[in-house]
Amino acid sequence: MDISLKTGVVLFVLGLAGVFSLLTATIPIELPPEVTERFTTQQLKWLLLINPVIFLTISVALGIAFAHKSGLRAPLIESFFRSKDSLTDFFPGLKIGAASGLLAGIVVGLFSWALMPFLPPEMQALEQKMEVPFLVKFLYGGITEEVLMRWGWMSLLVWLGWKIFRRKNEHPTDSVFWVAIFISAVIFGLGHLPLVFSALGADAVTPLLISYIIVGNSVVGILAGWLFWKKGLEAAMLAHIFAHIGMMTVAYFQS
Repeated sequence: MDISLKTGVVLFVLGLAGVFSLLTATIPIELPPEVTERFTTQQLKWLLLINPVIFLTISVALGIAFAHKSGLRAPLIESFFRSKDSLTDFFPGLKIGAASGLLAGIVVGLFSWALMPFLPPEMQALEQKMEVPFLVKFLYGGITEEVLMRWGWMSLLVWLGWKIFRRKNEHPTDSVFWVAIFISAVIFGLGHLPLVFSALGADAVTPLLISYIIVGNSVVGILAGWLFWKKGLEAAMLAHIFAHIGMMTVAYFQS
């Protein structure tokens, strides 16, 4: 079996664990009575997993098709399929991922704290009552979202940019990578808006709130994209996990 396919299978299993972790979270939106009367809360949670599983499947397939062609890797996972690699070879990149992720999380946490008084009261109330278990932040945020956005969509964007603008270049240029990093990060930020609209209602959503959601999520996305490019997917995952730790640390000192 091709190493890219083997890596994709491992990432699908890891991503699926993140999807299943959503069962431990509460649903932060009010559903119509005809829905809540027909399904129990647990049944609704299982139904809400359908879309993430579909997106995960598509993203893993995109990564299998385009990641290696674009020069992007999941080196730690791939090392298990190569006898010549040593696990210690990847420690420096993982350390950079953890440290930079923690710093980014603190920055995002302070950014959130500074802007919160200017956001709609509905958003402030949502932030206070919405408790996302750390298991979800670790598995879904740190692993599944990185498989979705970096392994899948960023790999596709780099490959497309290379094919469109490569001219005589044998490999994607730095500018192609940076454009793919920014686009995938913004897409990641935009992906949080439907939940906000559902939870707050369209009337409560302001331009400042939209900017807050996109910018706050894009910071970690840009860092993760750079790490995926330079250090590998696992470093990006670790950065995402430690970003959540940084944000949780800031929130702890605010309480």
